[in-house]
Amino acid sequence: MRLRSLMLLSGLSLLTLPIMADATYIYTGNTFLRADSPYTTNDSVTGSLTLPTPLAPNSGFDYPLNWSSPALPFTSFSFSDGVGTYSSTNPNAEVGRIDVFTNASGNIFFWTISVGDNIAGIQLLNNNELSEDYVNGADGAIAYSTGAGTFKLAASSSVPEPSTFALLGTGIFGLIGTARRLTRQ
Repeated sequence: MRLRSLMLLSGLSLLTLPIMADATYIYTGNTFLRADSPYTTNDSVTGSLTLPTPLAPNSGFDYPLNWSSPALPFTSFSFSDGVGTYSSTNPNAEVGRIDVFTNASGNIFFWTISVGDNIAGIQLLNNNELSEDYVNGADGAIAYSTGAGTFKLAASSSVPEPSTFALLGTGIFGLIGTARRLTRQ
């Protein structure tokens, strides 16, 4: 009877594993109202921002809040203007700002994003004063749209923490040892 109880408890303990989840927010901008070549009025800014966990309602972050040595609140980003792409995997990409805030529903509703390289870049704004996507191309071309694009939470991937497996393994070995000792008596 004790052995069955121990096995049941160990099985139930698997249900309480802490989980870390990456959260990817997908950005879709409006089509450009004005576009110098090579951009067209059919182009728009698209992108993604991946965070270690989904943003809680009524929360957010300013990056970089402290210019001296800011910690990254995001794990990756990628934004494209239809001609160029600026992503965290590109060593030439630079982040001017990535500030995002959520409303009471947990949806991103306020943002200032500025990414690019030393020649060109993308600026996305949706704040109390202005809503626009603005692109400054490498050859001096510009493109912009007005009105806010949208951020949508696209994916979450659940990955158990390694320390959780170590703790769980230690507990299971302890239960096995206790069960063996009880069956020998």
